[in-house]
Amino acid sequence: MNWYYPVLCGVIWGERARGHIVKRWAEFVVDGWGCKCSLDQPWVTAAETCELSLALTRIGEPQRAKQLLEWTLQLQDSDGAFWTGVRVPEQLIWPPDEKTTWTSATVIKAVIAQGETDDMVSTNL
Repeated sequence: MNWYYPVLCGVIWGERARGHIVKRWAEFVVDGWGCKCSLDQPWVTAAETCELSLALTRIGEPQRAKQLLEWTLQLQDSDGAFWTGVRVPEQLIWPPDEKTTWTSATVIKAVIAQGETDDMVSTNL
C-alpha cells in the first residue's frame, strides 16, 4: 500500500504519478485479482485494490480503476459483504471468516469515485 499512497494522497500527481504507478504495477498487481497488500505476502486484498482504484481515478486512469473494481467483485459474499482478501494462486479466502465493514466501505468509495452505475456494480452492491 505504501506504493500507491503518495498518488492517492496527492503527494505525487500528473505524469509523475502515472509513472510511479506503472513502474511497480507488475510487482503489486495480480492479474485478475487485484492489489497485494504487501509484496512479501501471497494475498490480494479488496480494500487495497479499491484504494488503488481510487488512486487511479484520481490521476485520470478510469479504465484501470474500473478493471480493479470488477476484479474485486469476486470477493463479494452472498450476503453482500466483501471478504478481506484472497490468497493467490490458491484462490483461498484469507483470512477465513473475515468480512470487515471497512473493506466493504472502501469498495463503496471506489464505486462512487468511478461514478459507476451500470447493472454489474449496482446489482452486486
